[in-house]
This record gives sequence, C-alpha cells and structure tokens, in this order.
Amino acid sequence: MTTEPESFPRRHARTQRFTLGAPRSFTVAPDGTRVVFLRSSSGTERAGALWVLDPADGVERPAADPVALLGGADEDLPPEERARRERTREGGAGIVGYATDAAVELASFALSGRLFTAELRAGTARELPVAGPVVDPRPSPDGRHVAYVARGALRVVGAEGGDDRALAEPEGEGITYGLAEFIAAEEMARHRGFWWAPESDRLLVARVDDTPVRRWWIADPARPEREPHHVAYPAAGTPNAEVRLFVVGLDGVRTEVSWDRARYPYLARVHWSEGVRRCSWCRRGTSAASCTWRWTRTRGRPGWCMPTKIRFGWIFSPVCRAGRPRDSSSGSRTKAARASSPWANGP
Repeated sequence: MTTEPESFPRRHARTQRFTLGAPRSFTVAPDGTRVVFLRSSSGTERAGALWVLDPADGVERPAADPVALLGGADEDLPPEERARRERTREGGAGIVGYATDAAVELASFALSGRLFTAELRAGTARELPVAGPVVDPRPSPDGRHVAYVARGALRVVGAEGGDDRALAEPEGEGITYGLAEFIAAEEMARHRGFWWAPESDRLLVARVDDTPVRRWWIADPARPEREPHHVAYPAAGTPNAEVRLFVVGLDGVRTEVSWDRARYPYLARVHWSEGVRRCSWCRRGTSAASCTWRWTRTRGRPGWCMPTKIRFGWIFSPVCRAGRPRDSSSGSRTKAARASSPWANGP
C-alpha cells in the first residue's frame, strides 16, 4: 500500500503556515531563572499550553495544560474573546495568551471564559471562581491581584481567589471598560484596554462608548436559519467610538485623564513608566501627538501634560518611555518621550 505525499497547500493549512508546535510569546524572569512561553504539542495541534524553561539545565516543564484544565471539554469562547482573536489574527486554541506579574512567578490566562492562574515556580495551575465570561486577565505587578474584563466591566480579584469585585461597570448598552475598540485593535495593534500601575495600587482604564458607531448586519450563508449578527463598524467617514481614559484605584475611586479628544480622537498607545507615570500616542488623520502625564499623589490628578506633534502621523511607536531628562548642554530640564521596542506592550 502506497501513501500519496501530502500536498504543500494542505500541509500549509494543517500547520497554520508552519507555526503550530513552535514556541512563542516569551517572557524572561528578571532573575534569569525562568523563561515562560506558549507551545502546542505538535505541528498539527492547535491547542497551546503554558511552558516554563529552566535555562540552567535546559529542562522544560508544562505549567498549564488546557486539556487537563478543561477536563477534555471543548472550548466555549465568549463573543469578546472571539472578536479579540479575530483582530489579532489568532488561529490557535487552548492558551493563546497570558500575562505575568513583575517577578514572573504568577501567570494568568483565560480558557473558555474562565479565569486560571499558574504558579510558575511550582508548575501548578488552578481556576479562580469569578464572575464571567473572563477576557484578558492580568496580574498586578506585585502578584497580589488579578484584573480582568467580564461583560464590559473591569473587575479585580485576589490572587488567592477572594474579594472579587467590580472597579468600573458600564453605565449602559454599548459602553465597556478595559477593552480595546475596533479601530485600536484592527488599525493600531492596541489589543488591550487596561494597564496596571507599577505600584499595583491603581490602573489606567479605557472607557469605550460605541453607541455613535453605525451597525452592520452580517449573515452566515452556511447557516441561513440564524439571524444576522450586528457589529459596530466605524467605516471611513462615519462616527467613531468615543474613547476616554481613567485612573481607577483599587477602592473604585476614579480620575479622568483629559486631552483634546476632538483633535486627537484615537488612543493609540498607553504605557506606565517609573519616571513619568504614563505616555500615550494619539493621532487623527496625518497628525499625531505624544501626551505625557505626571501623576500627582497629593492632589490625586494628573499634574502636567506635554503634547508634541509628530510629522509622520501614520507611524507611531507601540511603547513609549517617558521622562524629564536634564539637557547636558544647557543644564535645564526638558520634557521628552522616547520610543522603545516597536513590537512590545507595556505591563
């Protein structure tokens, strides 16, 4: 019996362009003792698992296996997660993304709309009983809390599973907290909507109101019995979603970060830094601005803002490091925002 060799197009499709089975999404612990990554079990297996590599001896061990965590059940993705995977062009299954604390000792991820955490030193994983469906869970830098989005609300839970509560809840239909809107995810590669502060005591949270956005109705020709699905699609020349940014404390107290939204309606990048608390890039048409705020603890509101126009508005850096370095030539302080690694997101 002879077997026909598998054609290149079929092999290309089965392996998802020869990407399945390859390690990806690396995170290196600050002390260099762990490297965390995602990988499926073979070149044709879609379900990714969370792995930890010990650089000292080269030993790899699984930290979270989606098959074991789900008990062999099929995945049931919430609509928000389906939209996120579509916009990131994610074709995998199982664990397709994760986030860690600053020490890379605790990781969090979502499976079938459920929240899981993994102790990376011990190599164990467990589910946290929280309100779902869960989207984009992220531990605080100190590893004591995990923030996540569920039904348009930003919520936080203790790393041990206690004190699950909402920090920001939508005021009406079409409003979400902690999620990226269509334009940001599809055109600007910003796929998240909240960011932990380095001190782990508050978060920057995007509030999105897509009620002004026109709706499109999309039918499934393969399922004519189903009703068409409506999506908010900001076509060219039509209204965009209204995006605002808030600093939200763990006690629920919020302070809005203001900028000229009429001139710069797009929130393209957000990043916390130690020197200056936040740096974001905004753009409209062919103009762009770098807006930097210093957080003033005593008054509880942003202390100053420094917008700087960029000539090439269609090019903007995914990450910014903000600071106020001293100009060595004049001895005076200058406000500056410098671009960093073009393909990495901040914590």
